[in-house]
Amino acid sequence: MKDIMKTFAASIVPITNRLNASSLSQREITILKQTISDIIKKAGDLNPSGCSIAAYKKYQSLFQNEDIRDRTWHQQPRFDPGRRLFHREHCETVSTIRDLCIAENTYEGIVQILLERIRIVWILKSEDKVLTQNGHQSNRPEWREAYQKAEIEVMPPINGWPMSTD
Repeated sequence: MKDIMKTFAASIVPITNRLNASSLSQREITILKQTISDIIKKAGDLNPSGCSIAAYKKYQSLFQNEDIRDRTWHQQPRFDPGRRLFHREHCETVSTIRDLCIAENTYEGIVQILLERIRIVWILKSEDKVLTQNGHQSNRPEWREAYQKAEIEVMPPINGWPMSTD
């Protein structure tokens, strides 16, 4: 996992350097930040998924002997047509991770951020709705607190989180 995150970090560093080095128009800043966010989302696609206990139980009720943590966002339409039941999300929002990368602005630091901060989980749409109602749709600097407040209990990926400090 570390080697692939190095590739993503190497793509992010020149963008953070540009954002931190000179005056840019608001449009340029927006586009560069969106680019970092897109890279972080793709890095997340390669991370293992955890899930809420509720999502795990719901998936098990539909597909016995299978584990939702083995599924990817791209596979979701096959087991959740219309993406109506499940939501695959970043525990710590992409914008939070992006802003940490911009502030860090070093290759080694960004590699660490990607390894330690990208946490992907499957939750139920109903759990996502509670997060949103609690004001945590895109603002979760302390994701564990937000999940606890929403009464979402998280199971880690089958083989644990990469570089886990949890």
